[in-house]
Formats: sequence, structure tokens, C-alpha cells
Amino acid sequence: MRIHRALARAGVASRRKAEELVAAGRVRINGVVARTGQSVDQATDAITVDGRAVALPPEAKWVVLHKPAGVLTTKSDPEGRPHRAQGEVIGDAAVEISRMSAKVTQADEIVVSCVGLIRVDFTAAGSLLNWVSANVGAGRTVRFNGLHRLVGCFFSVIGIAEHAEVRTRSD
Repeated sequence: MRIHRALARAGVASRRKAEELVAAGRVRINGVVARTGQSVDQATDAITVDGRAVALPPEAKWVVLHKPAGVLTTKSDPEGRPHRAQGEVIGDAAVEISRMSAKVTQADEIVVSCVGLIRVDFTAAGSLLNWVSANVGAGRTVRFNGLHRLVGCFFSVIGIAEHAEVRTRSD
């Protein structure tokens, strides 16, 4: 990143003021006077302003989730609203799969609504693939409706889409 941006992120000055500090020769990178627009690596470069070391904050990490309107994603709500911890399927999904299996013993077609599904890890996806394969082997058709596009792609990669119909939502 550029030196003026690094100084602004560290809280030394605004970007414009940081450019003025660099132009005035008050900023050093690894002991050498910095140039305007010079790039720095916050992991390896030592930055000083007027002889004082500048500690840069860690790189920001972004997490993006799809949460449809009206879906409550919490495990404890201070307002006491009803909620379901269904946003993630992590680890061994045997309990959830057993619950689904108990409801579909006589069904020829199994339709699973995945509108609230946010994340599935590899272990849970493997368990789900085994469940889908067992149901298809028993003569049932399985369909997953309302999947987020990324989860739908993951279902294709892991092999679930080879045995079941996977329908992603359009939003």
C-alpha cells in the first residue's frame, strides 16, 4: 500500500496531511527518507515519523454473507423472538439428517428448502451426499430449493448435484 494510506490507517494523519509529512521529509521507511507515493509492506517495513515508530493496524479481513430479509440469524435474541439455528451445517450432520429422514419415510420425492442456509462445511456436505445417495438408491428423488448460488456451486463440486436436483434462488 502507499505510504500516505498506511500513515492514515495507523491514525498518524489524514491522507493529505500524510502526503505533506512525506514531502517535508519527516517520514522514514527502514531508515531511508520516504518519497511521495512510495509503496510499503506493513509486514516487513519499519516506518517512523519524526523518529517515532508507527504501528500499523493488521490488514482488514472481510466476510460476506447472504442473509435474506426477514431471516433472524442469532442463537440468543434479547427480545425473545423465536429463532432457528439453521444458518450453518457444520461437522457431523447426522442429527439433522436423522430428523429429515424420519419425516420422509414414505415419500417418493424429498424437497428440502434451503432458503435460510448460509454455510455448509466439507464434513456436513459428505454426510449430506451419503444421505442423498441412499435416498436415490431407495428410488426417491431429492431436490434442494432456494440455495444461495455459492452453496449451489459447492453442492456441484462436492457431487451432490450429480444425484439431486439443485435449484438456486435468484436474489
